[in-house]
Amino acid sequence: MTTNHSMDARFFVQEETHRIVLPNDQWVDVKKEMSLADWDRLESSAITVVAGETNVGRYHRSSIDLLEINTLAWSFDVPLTRGSIGKLNRRTSDLIVAEIEKLNLTPKERAVKGTKT
Repeated sequence: MTTNHSMDARFFVQEETHRIVLPNDQWVDVKKEMSLADWDRLESSAITVVAGETNVGRYHRSSIDLLEINTLAWSFDVPLTRGSIGKLNRRTSDLIVAEIEKLNLTPKERAVKGTKT
């Protein structure tokens, strides 16, 4: 029996990027797929405990967290930081978030939405 220590692409997230083309020759490179660790980080940042209440929390996923976890590079003339991500206008951030969400749909979600990504 041969042991192969490389990660099988069927079971592990590969370090691939997806380029989102924006107007005016701008672009953003994002992860092609989020890992379990990425999802855990995103979900843990989205849960807040309600003060004074036992076992009660609120869930609100932050677009900034989603963008920070997934954005690998961009063509803008500012460094890629959480602060600069937070200064994106709503139109641009919504476009990038929508593409990240599309890349990370499950096969069932793809079938419901009718996408082929």
